[in-house]
Amino acid sequence: MVFKLAFRSILRNRRRTAVSLAVIGLGTAALFLANGYVAFTYSGLEQMSVEQTGHLQVARPEVWTETGEGERHLLDRRQQETLARILGELPEVVAYGGTLSLAGIIGTDRQSTAFVAEGIDPAFAFTPWMLEEGTKLFPGDRERILLGRGMARALGAKPEDWLSLLCTTVEGAYNAASVQVSGTFSTGTAQGDARLAVLPLSFAQSLLNTDGIEKLIVKLDRTEATDRVAAELARRLKAAGLPLQVKTWRELSVFFKQVRTMYGAIFGFMTITIFGLVSFSVLEVMTLAFFERMRELGTAMAIGTSRGQIFAQLLSEGLLLGVFGGLLGLGLGWLMGVGLNNAHLTYTPPEMNEPVPFGVQLSLGAAFFHFLTALLSTLTSTLYPAWRAARISIVEALHHV
Repeated sequence: MVFKLAFRSILRNRRRTAVSLAVIGLGTAALFLANGYVAFTYSGLEQMSVEQTGHLQVARPEVWTETGEGERHLLDRRQQETLARILGELPEVVAYGGTLSLAGIIGTDRQSTAFVAEGIDPAFAFTPWMLEEGTKLFPGDRERILLGRGMARALGAKPEDWLSLLCTTVEGAYNAASVQVSGTFSTGTAQGDARLAVLPLSFAQSLLNTDGIEKLIVKLDRTEATDRVAAELARRLKAAGLPLQVKTWRELSVFFKQVRTMYGAIFGFMTITIFGLVSFSVLEVMTLAFFERMRELGTAMAIGTSRGQIFAQLLSEGLLLGVFGGLLGLGLGWLMGVGLNNAHLTYTPPEMNEPVPFGVQLSLGAAFFHFLTALLSTLTSTLYPAWRAARISIVEALHHV
């Protein structure tokens, strides 16, 4: 009976109801779209981070603190074999491969530039960079190199050109070699494209005069298993007496953590702002409705309607407005999200030279959360007017003009 009267009341005052539904609906839709965009961005950053770092990396602690010198921070052959055996016992591991970094000078007889190179195993499907020209590295390649797009442009180098490379070994001696450009790639940032190169791991080891590796990168079948596998791998390494440290992609991706923190603060502020906007707007509408209907409420109490029933009726009106407004906002937000996703929009973030997709992640879980947010804000803003209406005296209400 209470909901029936409340439903008739919000239908009777159509203009006031329309304003309330518009405020609640637009606020809910804005929250839904903002949360969908943040979730879409997190998903893209997570995928990019995993592609760049792998799910896990295993190395000596000196590698992360950058205190190791020479071969002291490298994994020797025995440690690599033990680590490979342990990884082979973990069913979630689908692939792994070693890396070895080096730095030096590369160029032609006309010009040269400093570079930082990563030696990778071509047989390991670890491709964090987007190939733009030429071919990737293949198993068995030796004196081959992939150049960042900016470095290749600065050197005037093209695929199949030969370059000279100079670096120092782990003992500190100079070493030089000729390398053939296999192709060029893009890291997505101008700074990375200007300095980064990729070599076959065996060639990088020969340049540094070592058979060690710096890190072992591990790929898993599911990103969700990262933390569990990292804990199990760390336990097995300790049991095997290997003084190695395991880091997850979340720990390694500083950019992901920075963006997540920034977006979390922005979305939290936006949620509070929209929650307050909806609450105060509904509070104003319900308070005005209370003054407009004061004689009606007084008459209802005069014929025997209890104060509790008056409170329940007004609260039910707020509840219905919250339900209908929330559903309206979710429907509007979902339609706008589908439209944005189908538009295939892109934008270029700061410090990046490649466009990334702009989209909204549509989630029923997020929709339910925002529906509850709309409902809670509406009910909260209805409490005070309903309480005031239930406490007014009958005589005062009947004399109100």
